[in-house]
Amino acid sequence: MKYIQEISRRRLPATIRAEYDRERHDARLPVLRTITLLLALFYFSYTAVDAWFLPDIAWRTFILRFSIIGPLTILLLRFYRQPVSIRLKEGASVLVVCIATVVWCVAIGGTASPVVLNYFYAALVFQMVVTIVLTPPLEYGVAASAVVTASVYTTIWFLPDATTDYVLFHLAVGVPTVVLTLIANYRFSTEAVRLYLQNKDLDRLHGQLLKQHGELELVSQSDPLTGLTNRRSLDAEIHRLTAASNSTGVPVTVLLLDIDHFKEYNDRFGHLAGDECLKLVADALKKLVSDDDLACRFGGEEFLILRPGVAPAASIRTFAEEIRQAVEALSIRHPLAGRDGMAVTVSVGASADIVTSEETFLQLIAQADEALYTAKGHGRNISLLHQSIR
Repeated sequence: MKYIQEISRRRLPATIRAEYDRERHDARLPVLRTITLLLALFYFSYTAVDAWFLPDIAWRTFILRFSIIGPLTILLLRFYRQPVSIRLKEGASVLVVCIATVVWCVAIGGTASPVVLNYFYAALVFQMVVTIVLTPPLEYGVAASAVVTASVYTTIWFLPDATTDYVLFHLAVGVPTVVLTLIANYRFSTEAVRLYLQNKDLDRLHGQLLKQHGELELVSQSDPLTGLTNRRSLDAEIHRLTAASNSTGVPVTVLLLDIDHFKEYNDRFGHLAGDECLKLVADALKKLVSDDDLACRFGGEEFLILRPGVAPAASIRTFAEEIRQAVEALSIRHPLAGRDGMAVTVSVGASADIVTSEETFLQLIAQADEALYTAKGHGRNISLLHQSIR
């Protein structure tokens, strides 16, 4: 997977790293601020521990800690408020800890007490801070480890009574500490990146699935030939309207149209020509309906238009006539001789009422169908309103 390929590289590509830092900033900053405050409390409170074990450097450690690291801690907390990358803020926190290590080493290096040889093992705490406690990016952890190690094992030679054997004993603990804490830092860093890249992949996959779902939903509710909605979409709209209606019901107008003598057209010109005829009629309907209307291929050569609201009978009749005339104006040649203009025409039936349930909706469609067949019985190429419309 992509995130494994990215982790296998020594560094993230700059664009991915910048995006990673930007997205983790808000969650990481409060944690970094809290850790900084706790580390500051821990560091300054250990002034008393230095004074207890090494009383000859009590004032030295107090002055160095509070005069150098105190102001740096305040500056670091103020820097956290700046609109810069979280990576820079992590780097600043690691830098302050490195300086704190040097300050501690300078303070400890001034003692004459042999107790310092035992106490100096505490220097390894700084290594744990710059790798595990702060959990900075790996490159910062490596750089900070180098600074801490150099500071500790330079200072160690200036300790009273420090021998080569003592240094070797200290290294026997220090080297594994450095190696193991860097391994831990590596695992923390790579795991954080892995989770981020994995989540990005999941988000991308989720987006693709949503897009495909939308496309499938559109396909499932559309007639593939004409591009109009299909019966499934009509049923869903009927359910939606009736479910949203209250006891007073919802006003609806239904127009049902059928291509006249379409069987003869198909028999004469073939199904491909018949399909093209259906497309042309559907395109004509699309130009007439509004965004609020639902134009549906009702079945075969039948089409249905669902229009919210009940308009006056004259308006419904005008709309039905516009549909009939628009199809006739296409001038699609029809094989039946003797017809006026020999063009493909449609018959239209319309009905309108207040519907309160799916059953009354179906009754309204049945009324439009009744008006349609009455129109066909009167010679076709006619639009009629159901007798219930006044």
